[in-house]
Amino acid sequence: MPENSGINEFRTLLSDTGRCRVATLKRDGRPQISTVDYCWDGADLLRFSTTADRAKVHNLRRDGRISIMVDSPDGASYAVFEGTAELTPTAGTTDDATVEELVDVFRRVQGEHPDWDEYREAMVADGRLVVRARLERAYGFIRPTSPGGANATELPRLHVLVASTRPERSGPAIADWITAKAKESGLFDVHLVDLAEFELPLLDEPNHPAARNYTKDHTKRWSASVDAADAFVFVAPEYNFAINAALKNALDYLFFEWHYKPVGFVSYGNTSAGLRAQQMTKQVVTTLKMLPLNEAVAVHYFGNHLEDGRFVATEQHDGAAEAMLAELRRVAEALAPLRAGN
Repeated sequence: MPENSGINEFRTLLSDTGRCRVATLKRDGRPQISTVDYCWDGADLLRFSTTADRAKVHNLRRDGRISIMVDSPDGASYAVFEGTAELTPTAGTTDDATVEELVDVFRRVQGEHPDWDEYREAMVADGRLVVRARLERAYGFIRPTSPGGANATELPRLHVLVASTRPERSGPAIADWITAKAKESGLFDVHLVDLAEFELPLLDEPNHPAARNYTKDHTKRWSASVDAADAFVFVAPEYNFAINAALKNALDYLFFEWHYKPVGFVSYGNTSAGLRAQQMTKQVVTTLKMLPLNEAVAVHYFGNHLEDGRFVATEQHDGAAEAMLAELRRVAEALAPLRAGN
């Protein structure tokens, strides 16, 4: 999982107030972890209140190093901030500096107290203090997001298309592998789409696809599927040195739904690894205003990589897939404004 030793990009996971997990060091070096409600000054100071008898206070008096972990509401992103903690004196009187700071922290975290005199007395009775954590560095993971629009918090939607429709095909096994790689990358909202399930006959719509005046249920379902995607990976074979008919037919069914969407290829065959079909498909998709990538995965002698119905990738396959997915994400983001206006 990607990590970074900077701090600025991870501040987006902090809020003015919130809840975090705090780690301090026990005497034997193991972490002691607890959950606290904090307030943050928007820069490098994070504060919370606790009592002087807590284990984390004893740990911090001995070793001031502190780690603070926060994550996004959906748990997809997280950050760990490392720093040094300073402890205020324990509250001694209702009007001392520590109690005044405790009042300030309470106000920021919870708002106004119904009885501030009672609160001040409780702070003294409980032996409370404030922990001031200075944030010095951070690491973590920010889940990538697509730019702009109502879906700014969502990942680009990737459809991995099984392009072969014949019985006993090998495409699904290879598609399962690249689908898993795409999900592992964290770059996309990944969906596996099997062209065979749409049961598209040879193009039978009476109107031009550009009219979007579809009369067949299978076309409407296919249109909705393609329209929902931001990017594609075609997992496709080569038939007689050329694109397979089912994929060409599926492309011809639609027009606007394909526009401004990048496409990567996982081609498979024997000596050619499906590359001739891949090149022919690129000529077709550019007419549909798609953007085919140079980065691709080519599987030579694909039958040698199938074990018990599962595709077993080589190190070269994995590396090519990772490069293709990274470029696919970059291009999908670059084309997003054009898709939004389509």
